[in-house]
Amino acid sequence: MLAAAVAALSVASLGAQRRLHGEVGRLPFDVASLRPYADEAARIFDPVDQGPEPAAMLPAEWYDEDEWHLLVRYIITPAEGAAYRRVKTAADRESFIAAFWARRDPTPDTPRNEFREEFDRRVDYVNTHFTNPDDAPHTGLETDRGRIYVMFGAPDSVMTFTSGAFELWRYSRAPAAGMTFQFSLPPIDSCDGSFRIVSPTPIATIRSGMTSVEVAAERFVTVRIHTGFTDVASIAHTLRTGGAAVLEADAAFWDGKIGPAGKDPLSRHILGCRMFETGGMGFTHPLPPGTYVFTTTVTLLNGTARKDAVRFVVP
Repeated sequence: MLAAAVAALSVASLGAQRRLHGEVGRLPFDVASLRPYADEAARIFDPVDQGPEPAAMLPAEWYDEDEWHLLVRYIITPAEGAAYRRVKTAADRESFIAAFWARRDPTPDTPRNEFREEFDRRVDYVNTHFTNPDDAPHTGLETDRGRIYVMFGAPDSVMTFTSGAFELWRYSRAPAAGMTFQFSLPPIDSCDGSFRIVSPTPIATIRSGMTSVEVAAERFVTVRIHTGFTDVASIAHTLRTGGAAVLEADAAFWDGKIGPAGKDPLSRHILGCRMFETGGMGFTHPLPPGTYVFTTTVTLLNGTARKDAVRFVVP
């Protein structure tokens, strides 16, 4: 794929790249280093129902309608997410949010919170530059480029392959130093996730039958289901964990199924759907540290089911 697109490669100058991807205002510290502290702080906060007046209680469905946890989905830790969901009152919610930003403030003795300022700048940037006008209900923050930009900031170099409709982002600074991400770009986003990690090589690769799992730097995990679609009726996959808390949004991402489409093979069901993988399907997603089992079930048109289970550890 890369070789075929080299002729169409356009590389912006470094100055242009920095203007394009909003380099000004990078975080002056390693965001990843805050994770253990944030988890401990969330456990300490863990709100307790102290019996306030009924009028002060949040409605039972408050979390489903809450937008704040979606805004910070890429920087909140699983422990914080679990504690936030347990808040009972509006006052507890506001106290949690204030503490969330306070414990990330690199200069707590000053009026400014540079972390929050930079986070807000990144969110504004991705919503301005990565929102697809043909997919208006979803903002740029919900895209894979939006996720990586919010997590790591502007890439140090960007290569755009116009004929293949994809980009390569390279980082040379912590915490993503040495990492290269490949993104599939609109209007032909891949149907099985729109990004992969090109480098460095995975920390670990585990395979069972048709299913493989790669654990990469910064807790990114790529799963691949190596199968064709012409004789397949459906593909289902699930993720189970041996103790690590997985954010609800992430758990929903890992559990899924395509097909069946009546008696037709999946090749007809996904007709016109561009797959990132050349021999099957897959996706890349970050996970918190822990032990996991990723299970796949590929059901053929004749009713035969092929099941694989891959156990892996995210350090």
